[in-house]
Amino acid sequence: MWLALSEFWLDTKLDKYDHKRIAEVLAESPYSMNELKDIERYEVAPVLWSNLIDVAGEWAGWDPDQLNQDCAEKMMLGRGRIRRIKTRLARCFVRYCTSDHWDAIEKLIPNLCDDAYH
Repeated sequence: MWLALSEFWLDTKLDKYDHKRIAEVLAESPYSMNELKDIERYEVAPVLWSNLIDVAGEWAGWDPDQLNQDCAEKMMLGRGRIRRIKTRLARCFVRYCTSDHWDAIEKLIPNLCDDAYH
């Protein structure tokens, strides 16, 4: 799931086929939409956000093992007070960078999973 969410942070434009593929992965997860957004916000974005401001940002993808390790470390840090403050400061940037992706994916997920998911 971290790998699918990491695609939001590639230095490429995602198309409808990318969104469908990501939505399929997310629909198979045990998490609600709000939980998925929190995972992206608190675990994936802190690891990868700087890629979008890098002049020569990554466009091919990340090493899955390293990504999993880095995101797991962010997850283990939890969502304590200091992290919440840092996240609030970065929230506008994260929302700006990922809102189009979430809009597209939220429209696709209901068609990919049963009503019990929601």
